[in-house]
This record gives sequence, structure tokens and C-alpha cells, in this order.
Amino acid sequence: MELANFNLQLIGNVVSITAFTSLALICGLLKRDNDKLSAELLSARRLNAAQPSRRAAIAPTAPEEPVDIRQFVAKRAQNWVAAQHSATSAQ
Repeated sequence: MELANFNLQLIGNVVSITAFTSLALICGLLKRDNDKLSAELLSARRLNAAQPSRRAAIAPTAPEEPVDIRQFVAKRAQNWVAAQHSATSAQ
């Protein structure tokens, strides 16, 4: 069964509109998550700067090391998995 040119164009339009909308939505969600992670990282840095630590007392002239966002997210994920595991084992 052959599809008419009109039907093929209609299917192509529906697929392209759906793909574009999905791509825009995914990009928007990724940007929102990135902004949220950046805000968390910035607040963690401010909190650490506000509270003097032992490391700062030992070496006050040591420059603050920049935190890699990948390490920050990996550590947060590990903490979440550990919390889930401990909650599951407590039940």
C-alpha cells in the first residue's frame, strides 16, 4: 500500500515537531538542573568559607582549591546511595 505524498509530509511534520519539542524540553531540564547544581555548589562554598575549619587554622595561607563539578555530583550521588542503602537495611 502506497502512502500519498500528503500523508508522508504529514507524518514527517508530526515527527519533526515532536522531536523539536522533546529536544527543547530536555535542554530546558538540563539547564535547570545545571543551575540548581551550581547554586548548591556555590552555597556549599559560602558555608565552608563562613565556618573556619581545622585545615584553615593549620595553613591559613593555603589557597582554596576549586571544586570540580563532576566530583561534587559524584560525592552527592554516593551519599544518596549510602543513605538509600542504610534506609533499606534499617527496615
